[in-house]
Amino acid sequence: MRHSTSRALWPSERGARIGVQRLDSRFAAYRDAGGLDPALEFHSLRRSYITHLIEDGHDPLFVQ
Repeated sequence: MRHSTSRALWPSERGARIGVQRLDSRFAAYRDAGGLDPALEFHSLRRSYITHLIEDGHDPLFVQ
């Protein structure tokens, strides 16, 4: 799904790379609009995904 001339994993609709700062700010806007804890950050999604995999009994090598 990558553009042939770009190394971007998630290009925007304009074809440019979406930066971490943009992901963080967008996540913060959704978090605030949803009334969630301000301590919740974009990286929290990764941590909770890993936690759910472990709790569901996935092989630790797969999770790693």
